[in-house]
Amino acid sequence: MSAVLEEIDRWFERIARTLAWAAAILLLATAALNAIEIIRRLAVGHSFAWMTTLSVFLMVWMVFVGISSAYMTRSDIRLTYFVSKFPLPFRRVIGVILSCIMVLFAAFLIRYAADLIPLQVQRDRITGIPRYMYTVPVVIAAFFIGISALRDLIMLISNKWEVIIKESDEGGIL
Repeated sequence: MSAVLEEIDRWFERIARTLAWAAAILLLATAALNAIEIIRRLAVGHSFAWMTTLSVFLMVWMVFVGISSAYMTRSDIRLTYFVSKFPLPFRRVIGVILSCIMVLFAAFLIRYAADLIPLQVQRDRITGIPRYMYTVPVVIAAFFIGISALRDLIMLISNKWEVIIKESDEGGIL
């Protein structure tokens, strides 16, 4: 079982690293677009009509891809300071509860955000980007957060729980 969990962790690290790079590229693209927009507005006196819409689109993707990466690597901000004051067994219980809540929340998001996608068939008038492309990153983030929370739940229930609890002392999952 531990070999399987270690292999899953390696895959999670690869996926999280890819998502982090994607978020960084999206951030750079957004910053470059905004810099071009500012320079154009100063030089010409007006801006491109599509620039703001495209910037918002890139930011939505960057935020949800970045959240996925942060959650998968346990580098998001959680209740670490508060929970670290409790004894280890109680922290394990809190970890199980939080992981269950995150799995349920992710399932809820996937279920209802996925229902929105077919309803969002219209396109943005300026850029032509389909409206559902603003909802797709929510589903992607919910998927990765859900499987990460499920992985944490399995580790907390199995013999690997000490690893996760100790990681929380270093800014990890709790």
